[in-house]
Amino acid sequence: MRTASRKYAKAVGNAVVAMLAAGLVAGCTVSGESASAGPSTTTGEPRVEWNPCSELSAEALEATGASPETKSTRFDAPGDRAAVRMCSWEPADGRPYFIGIGSFIFTLDEFRQNDQVTGFSEVQINDRSGLTFYPTGNENPIRRCYVGLPMAKGGLMIYADWRYGKRDSLPESPPCGLAVQHAQTLEPYLPE
Repeated sequence: MRTASRKYAKAVGNAVVAMLAAGLVAGCTVSGESASAGPSTTTGEPRVEWNPCSELSAEALEATGASPETKSTRFDAPGDRAAVRMCSWEPADGRPYFIGIGSFIFTLDEFRQNDQVTGFSEVQINDRSGLTFYPTGNENPIRRCYVGLPMAKGGLMIYADWRYGKRDSLPESPPCGLAVQHAQTLEPYLPE
């Protein structure tokens, strides 16, 4: 049963993140001009500068209460040409949600322009100013909340994603308090 719910959660998570990334890739500025594509390789293709799937330490994961051996890869294309790198982990205490961490070529301003997310609120994560937001749609309760943080060449995202089958035990909808808690613990381990 756990495997089935994990596969379902991964499929849903991948779909939401794909929509999020697609919305950002197709983003435009307020004037209608094409938005910047972010950092790029020497061939001009965008790429993420930091990979949480391989560069986030076990120490960081354990500090936030994640179990390092439960890593689930959302987006981690081979090679160095990726606009998104994202993985998630399960909490070591067995609570029914995923802790996700991603890095993107997109800035926080570009996240704001994406119609796949809504509910933007300013948030202070240690010394960094960031945003909380959650997926658009009519899911009730809202089971996922993202914390977006700036990094030198793009943006970072930390999220809490409550399991669909356990949504009745969701302490807050969307679970932004939980996402902020993980972001505060992880922030010292994340690139600037």
